[in-house]
Amino acid sequence: MCALYGLFAGMSTAQTITVFDEESRLPLEGVVISGDSLETPLITNSQGQADLGPLSEHTLLSFHALGYVHQHITFAELLQAKFRLGLKPQQISLSEVIVTASRWPQRAHEVAVKVRSIRPAEVDLQQPQTAADLLGLTGQIFIQKSQQGGGSPMIRGFAANRLLFAVDGVRMNTAIFREGNLQNVIN
Repeated sequence: MCALYGLFAGMSTAQTITVFDEESRLPLEGVVISGDSLETPLITNSQGQADLGPLSEHTLLSFHALGYVHQHITFAELLQAKFRLGLKPQQISLSEVIVTASRWPQRAHEVAVKVRSIRPAEVDLQQPQTAADLLGLTGQIFIQKSQQGGGSPMIRGFAANRLLFAVDGVRMNTAIFREGNLQNVIN
């Protein structure tokens, strides 16, 4: 009987874990929880909670969320933390932004027109609020600002309805913009 009690002492009953942002203390929805003794991965709900079920205290759990540092913790450590776990936000840095007049991918030195790259360090220094502000800070594009916070770029006197905007090869404006300026470059 004592051996049977010792067998079940290592197992825990179902527990609800709460996962939150370590900086803001807000619950995190959509955190994927996986472990060697979990049959299927679990996902936290809108309150940052998930039901772990009965697990051994030696079970290693992994917590993954987009924009956060992945964390691995044993069930015993989770028990000591009273089933609350904070994830640290992970900084995601993008490579430089290239604004070009060409439709095809080319190296900057192969293009017959001027190419202006905006590096992440410049973005960090200027801290623009919108994409329109980012383009305007280059000093090479005039931005006509709207009262709703949007902006319409004007290059060499041409309004946005006469220019083609493409981001990673995807057109950002179409022929439906017939007259005047396009005030949604913030997208």
